[in-house]
Amino acid sequence: MFYQQTHYPDATLGPHHVYHSLSTQAPPPYGRGYPHQTYQQPPEMDQQQQNSVSVVYHPYYHDDPAAFAYFQQELSSPKLQGVMMKQPSNPRRSYVQNDIMPPPPPVPPSVDELHADIAFQPPQPHPALSPTLATYFYENANGWVQNYYEANRHHLSPRVQTDVHVYQPSHSNNGHTIIDQPSFGHDYSMILQQQHHQLHHQQHLHHLQQPASHFIVHTSYPASLPAHQQVVIDHPSSSYLVPPPPAAYPSRSNPMLSPRSTAVNQLNQLMSSASLTMPALGNNDLVLPPFPTTECQDEWRENILQYAHNLYATSPQSPVLLSILHALHGAFPNHLPTLLLLACVYYTHRDYQSSLDYNNAILEYDPNYVEAMSNIGTTLRSLGRTAEAERWWYKAVELRPGYWDAVENLVGVLCSLPDTNAKQDQMNSPKKSEKLVPRFKEALGVCEYVERYFFHNNTQQRPVQLPTQLPVHQLPRLQNLFYAKGNLKYALGDILGAVQEYEKGLDIVFGGLDWATVVRQLALVCSGAAPSVTTNVNGTRKPSSASTPVADIPLILLQPDQAAHLMSLTFSASGGILPGLFNAKQLVTPTTSTPSASRRHHTNTNINQASSSNIIQQANQTTSTIMLTLAKLYQDLIHPSSPALALASSTLGTQCPTLAILLPLYYISLALHPSPSTANNLGIILSNLPGSVTANAIRIVSNNNQLSDIRVTSTNLPAMNINANQPISGTMLAMQYYMFGLQLDAKHPHLYTNLGSLLKDMGHLNEAISMYEKAVEYNPKFDVALANLGNAIKDMGRVQDSVQWYRRAVEVNPNFVDAVCGLINALCGVCDWRGRGYTWLTSAKLSTSSSSHLLQNNAHQRHLHGVHDPGYVDNYGNWQPLLMSSPTLTAGSGWMARLVSIVEQQLDEGAAWGAGHLVKRKLEPAAGRVSSKTEGMELLQVLWDDLLLPLWTVLYGHDDRGQTSMPSFMAQWEQRLAFYMNDDGKLKAKKNEGGWLVRLVERITRRLQRHWYLSKYGQAPGSLSSTAAVTPMVPTADEKQKYARPALHTYVSNTPLVPTVLPFHTFTYPLSARQVRLISHRNALRISHATLSSAWLPTHVYPPPPPPAPRLKIGYVSSDFNNHPLAHLMQSVFGFHDRARCEVFCYATTTSDQSPYRRKIEQGSEHFTDVSAWSNQQVVDQILRDGIHVLVNLNGYTKGARNEIFAARPCPVQCSFMGFAGTLGGGWCDWIIADHVVCPPSMVSCEQWRQGQQQQPHPIPSSASTTTSPSLGDLEGDLDPESDRDDFVYTEKFIYMPHSYFVNDHKQGFREEDDAHLHAQSLRLQSLPRHTPNDQAALDEERWRVEESKRWKMRRELFPDLPDDCVIFANFNQLYKLDPSTFRLWLRILARVPNSILWLLRFPPAGENHLRHFATTWAGPEVSGRVVFTDVAPKHVHIHRGRVADIFLDTPECNAHTTAADILWSGTPIVTFPKYEHKMCSRVGASIAYATGFGQDMVVLDEQAYETKVIQWAQSLSYYQDETGTRRGMGNLMMLRKQLFLTRETSRLFDTHRWTRNLEAGYFEAWRRWVLGYEFEDLLRSPPTSVAMSEQDRVQLSSSGCIWVKDPDDEIPPSH
Repeated sequence: MFYQQTHYPDATLGPHHVYHSLSTQAPPPYGRGYPHQTYQQPPEMDQQQQNSVSVVYHPYYHDDPAAFAYFQQELSSPKLQGVMMKQPSNPRRSYVQNDIMPPPPPVPPSVDELHADIAFQPPQPHPALSPTLATYFYENANGWVQNYYEANRHHLSPRVQTDVHVYQPSHSNNGHTIIDQPSFGHDYSMILQQQHHQLHHQQHLHHLQQPASHFIVHTSYPASLPAHQQVVIDHPSSSYLVPPPPAAYPSRSNPMLSPRSTAVNQLNQLMSSASLTMPALGNNDLVLPPFPTTECQDEWRENILQYAHNLYATSPQSPVLLSILHALHGAFPNHLPTLLLLACVYYTHRDYQSSLDYNNAILEYDPNYVEAMSNIGTTLRSLGRTAEAERWWYKAVELRPGYWDAVENLVGVLCSLPDTNAKQDQMNSPKKSEKLVPRFKEALGVCEYVERYFFHNNTQQRPVQLPTQLPVHQLPRLQNLFYAKGNLKYALGDILGAVQEYEKGLDIVFGGLDWATVVRQLALVCSGAAPSVTTNVNGTRKPSSASTPVADIPLILLQPDQAAHLMSLTFSASGGILPGLFNAKQLVTPTTSTPSASRRHHTNTNINQASSSNIIQQANQTTSTIMLTLAKLYQDLIHPSSPALALASSTLGTQCPTLAILLPLYYISLALHPSPSTANNLGIILSNLPGSVTANAIRIVSNNNQLSDIRVTSTNLPAMNINANQPISGTMLAMQYYMFGLQLDAKHPHLYTNLGSLLKDMGHLNEAISMYEKAVEYNPKFDVALANLGNAIKDMGRVQDSVQWYRRAVEVNPNFVDAVCGLINALCGVCDWRGRGYTWLTSAKLSTSSSSHLLQNNAHQRHLHGVHDPGYVDNYGNWQPLLMSSPTLTAGSGWMARLVSIVEQQLDEGAAWGAGHLVKRKLEPAAGRVSSKTEGMELLQVLWDDLLLPLWTVLYGHDDRGQTSMPSFMAQWEQRLAFYMNDDGKLKAKKNEGGWLVRLVERITRRLQRHWYLSKYGQAPGSLSSTAAVTPMVPTADEKQKYARPALHTYVSNTPLVPTVLPFHTFTYPLSARQVRLISHRNALRISHATLSSAWLPTHVYPPPPPPAPRLKIGYVSSDFNNHPLAHLMQSVFGFHDRARCEVFCYATTTSDQSPYRRKIEQGSEHFTDVSAWSNQQVVDQILRDGIHVLVNLNGYTKGARNEIFAARPCPVQCSFMGFAGTLGGGWCDWIIADHVVCPPSMVSCEQWRQGQQQQPHPIPSSASTTTSPSLGDLEGDLDPESDRDDFVYTEKFIYMPHSYFVNDHKQGFREEDDAHLHAQSLRLQSLPRHTPNDQAALDEERWRVEESKRWKMRRELFPDLPDDCVIFANFNQLYKLDPSTFRLWLRILARVPNSILWLLRFPPAGENHLRHFATTWAGPEVSGRVVFTDVAPKHVHIHRGRVADIFLDTPECNAHTTAADILWSGTPIVTFPKYEHKMCSRVGASIAYATGFGQDMVVLDEQAYETKVIQWAQSLSYYQDETGTRRGMGNLMMLRKQLFLTRETSRLFDTHRWTRNLEAGYFEAWRRWVLGYEFEDLLRSPPTSVAMSEQDRVQLSSSGCIWVKDPDDEIPPSH
């Protein structure tokens, strides 16, 4: 799915990634994003692909030219050239206009066709880049994972298996407790209740019930357990060539049915025939003596039996096999291994009754023959008699706990649902209801019983070693036991217990070394030092006494060829063999059994079972599996995605896994078992490493010949130069691992997908699309690749082309949230509304002034937001009216209801972030035990030491705890803590504890920075400015300690989740104020968490700048100082700043496009710095050196944003302006620059908080103690963004500009030459001393006549066939802003004004066909024929041709912004409807209109007034010809047009100089309030205040917490 960079708690990664799990089969390997389930799942490995997808929202491209060059070089390799030359065969489906929803996608045009008729593609604001989806993959490598507990996969035992103990009676087992089957018969309903309570995993439970290898990996043992005998043959043998088995078996007193000589002759004849008809079986060809003597009869028999075993392994249904075995049985009727093999052969023929008969015959000879018992269980389960099968397996495990086949069969059946037959069998059981679900606890009990047998309860002491009585060839089976225990514990919610079991599985194979020690040894080897490991007398290894904390283990970075040779480097003493296997005595091939061997010991007769190479291979494969599973769980602990994982992570504390402990798991797994999937997963992790991390990581030293000379000799693998002296980026490492994986499997779709994502994030969209196409070619149903392809194509501007890929992804996976959201966004972008449906904004607010216009007696009317014609678009594209009085009316339907449901679900899931961190118990380091303090007491003490004491110091100027206000201060914080916990410390409802902690840390950081400023530069007012320049301070050691930054990672280390819907997309989605606020807030929390946990951030707060001396230093950070709407609007502002009062710094985060806009900004700015290639840390450091007082964010949540710079808090005052029309929702943004029309004060957090405080009024300042907020999640002046309140959306305060916040540069940049000449004449006329109003009126009339002449001429050029009396309605917005309700409104207007057209832009071109289709369907062909489309024009043409339109029809959902200013500059009136009070984007048109002075004529309050206004204007319009032949207009519309045009030179809207002066006033006031403390509500209400407050300040601050800038020339503020 869609991906973002990951952050690790050890700050090894940048803040750009977030991971989402879309798999319903495996837990997400990263907590970087949204899990689409709230339950937990066991980490698993099976033969089906396991995906975990992550979403990555990169704030900016991080191109790596070296990595891209390496990519191009590797593509030329012969193996990849072959697959890359193959053209993808993706079917294209034709687009049918009238098909039902979902419609097939259209045939995508080529790029040339798409843009053939487009003269200009305009710059436009963009949201953040489409999410980049990384996909993890875990696979069955070479078939070594066995699903041994599937219904059709059972363990059969054709041989007697050697074990570590002799036979023990059933009542005793060397002092160990015998399994008592009833003891496992727990109250299953209780178990299920506990599982549901702990894991919330009903869907997960269903998944675990499916036949897949969820719990135990069983390594294939070629000789002892051939693959053929593990799969039940689907078709029975039609006939047998040998006689059926006898109905009755001889008793033990009759050992021979025929003389030996007869049997020997028969066997010799059979073997001679077999030698002629059967192929040779390797080195096992049989040579029989003429007659078996007494001395050699056992050898003779064993040779024949060995031949039969080999034949069974290769051809189990051979007719000769049964003949041989029956003859051998006739010669040796009491030879039990022969009977055992006979039973297995009949099983493969699906003759289950005969198989049971022979196994039962064995038990007649030996009632404790466990192999027969286990095989009876296997056969009974195949017959559907599962309850009986369990009893046999239980009995076998009781008799021999080390008999692995029985153990694994029993655990397998306990962990899976019975099949249909088994259910029928269980209906006869008294526990039938209990046995219809997996019994994980019972299975875990079996595993623990077996473990106790081997270890005598000694596994609590870690690390564990292989028991001395267990032969080394059984080491992989013991690993499987620990692996099964880990998976079972994970399923039961014991996450840390699962980690311990997986680690035990590694302990035994590393010879008693724990994993942390292995990693330390690896680090020493890579750095060229001798490993710190000693050797015991018995040859095993033990770690040195010095133990390094996990957090101090260094990060190791290896290239693929280095990782491939890691075993020989790390374990050179054992020749690259795992230490646990390095025991020559145990690796000797065991001898065959001898005649004297005790039958009751069941001596092994398998001469091939324990060959060294087989055991090493099996151990390598099993170890690799455990490592990959443990790696997934480590990643979950690093990035918890659920409260349970978060609690487990916090419990580990300093022992929580880090990236340094995680990566070697992948390295060694790759070395043990080279897999393209492991390379794929490594690439994802490494791609997120910032340069600061890779520069400090350990790499193989170049002067170590043993290590540096390693080369890959295989022609299938790419060779890479190893040079630790050269820096290497995470991008380059990721590229190398992806290419390494493709050399192993050139058709691996996951590798192509992630490689495409890496290229996309590097800025190479074309190459990324090629990689996504290859992924789809090799897996046409790969949902992640399909969605990624859709994202990349959409980012190229080909929105319509992207639809088919999103649609295919949704068809493959209807629950793929990111694909669903991507599809909805793309369809909205091209106005394909089929199936859109509707949804109610149940709590969102209308504009106050518009509420009175709604009908009073309709329960749903408030939610219509002034919509006159409520309805929705169905799947067929038809408009369906909504009957508001219908009792069956639902809350929503279609895409939009689905999208709102997704948003709400994800917001709810994200509210669990940090759960448990405020109530967990702390370990006392000295005692190493749990503290006896209650959670509340202990946390309050910790918070006091880390956070509240600095806050108290700032508020009161001292830390004397005996002050009278201290009790109330502490009581208030105790109440706030109680909000997040019950009295017993257990979790309450989701409240986003992590978010509250982030807010608290950011709040304290600001106050510490201000306290530092006052301590350094004195008290106000003298500190407001300085007459002498002061150099920015360099913190001393004492200051660094005094002003230490609160450590966020101490409290919450996992990454917060973000919704799939981006903040930018909330503009046009039907979301409530709370939903809009939370989407921005969750994104802000991710940015804050990633930044505050970054390694480059200092441990102290950044020092404040020196006072202005006397100029205020203003910094602007933007990626849009190029040909972009923001540059079009602000290009003169930076040069218009008063250099006597302000010093302006511009930080460009993108390279120059050499446009005139970029050049003008560079020339106008006093300081302009291109920081596009700088890291966030470097930009922050430069801002500190520059001493910036006010830092302005011109991006917000748009493409190219570098919000991490602001989250680091380098400046005292930080603002947001222009780039993003909404709240940023973060503590790193203090002010939004706006106006009261576009952002009403009623929607501001601070103003709502103040309103609530009126119930408990306190004077400002007040000597009373701080008051308690109504909600204990609130802070003073800062309502909890996570609350359910729907009456506010903005978490920031506002600098309210007079007139309009919307700046523009039309007067400077877009004046026509002749108009400039007439304007100059007007200025000269006004300067004359005898200037009269008549003179001015004559000049204005001339200007207007010239304008009308140009307008008419341009109209004829654009629409030569248009009648002269035709009214032109126009809208030049991007089509994504248009919704069905508004389009129907326009169609109604067209129908009521027959002499009119609707002029729209092909913006994008694909929208035209959809809108024409809907117009025809809804209004008929006549009206549809009057909808006219033209291409987008260049900026200067676009502005001037706006004069051709008669009325500009604004889009209420998301208004025209820059376009509205363009239109009004041309004199064309607009009609705009500020539809939502909580959406800034829907109110910008009103703000701009009011700034002209004629807003009352152009702003309406509902759709009915909109329609009425437009029709009245259109009907008032008429034309005549004057004496010069110029066509002139008349009527109310034309009078308004004339006023707009003639007053534009003096209009406040276009007065950029005036606007800049007012902005400067706002900056100075924001700085003043920070210095004096007036900005902070808690400081205003806490004695002593910094300075005595003036009466003017008292009045202003009592009325509002926002800054209201007054224009000095406005005596009376305009009333709106």
